[in-house]
Amino acid sequence: MSANFTLPHPDLTRDRLQLLGTWMVETWTTTKRDHRPDDGDGKLTKGVRFFERMIYRLREKAKTVPWLRLLVNSAHLVLSAGAVPLRFYRGKIRVLKSRYRERRDLERDAHQMAFGWRQEEMDTCYRLVLEEINSPASEDATKEVEQDAGAVRVALVRYSLATNKAIEAVDLRTFESIDVTKYGLPIARTLVLPGVATSPENVTRVLPPTTVVKKASVSVKRKPKQGTGSDGSG
Repeated sequence: MSANFTLPHPDLTRDRLQLLGTWMVETWTTTKRDHRPDDGDGKLTKGVRFFERMIYRLREKAKTVPWLRLLVNSAHLVLSAGAVPLRFYRGKIRVLKSRYRERRDLERDAHQMAFGWRQEEMDTCYRLVLEEINSPASEDATKEVEQDAGAVRVALVRYSLATNKAIEAVDLRTFESIDVTKYGLPIARTLVLPGVATSPENVTRVLPPTTVVKKASVSVKRKPKQGTGSDGSG
């Protein structure tokens, strides 16, 4: 495993995550094998079939795998690897799909129980993401299955719920860290607040440059003294 990624919880063991990743890849492989564009199957058909088959597989596995539980056993499926709640989907690692951002009360409570009130985990969630990294050159079903091993990867991804963006990710086949900055994500920046003492090289200007405002010149007409005529005579 890459030295810069530490699995975030003791219950998220390498063996468990690898098994979950294998189930997802196998389910995706058979889903693509059964895809029939000539019979009217489209992208929606393929996506729904994968999702339903994966739910069915997790339900069956939960009957015999002691560490696997289903916290929410519905179309909004939330599984639990030991104490850690997870959801799965097919898509891009870079940004969390909006419909998989939602956390039901059971997931939120389980997340807090697993990680306590650690500040860095308060606004995060974990998702298993199957991402296609190559598009097969041929639509032939046999060739698609043969190319599957290199065409997809499954990752455990930690997302920020504030931005929906990946914070860190690990490939569940190689257990190497995935550099999410390659996806064009902004690099974290330190916010320097006014009035906070910092060394000169670390100061970030947060206020606009000082603007010098010139005083307006005003001409005032003096009133004539009382009792004095317009010609100045008394």
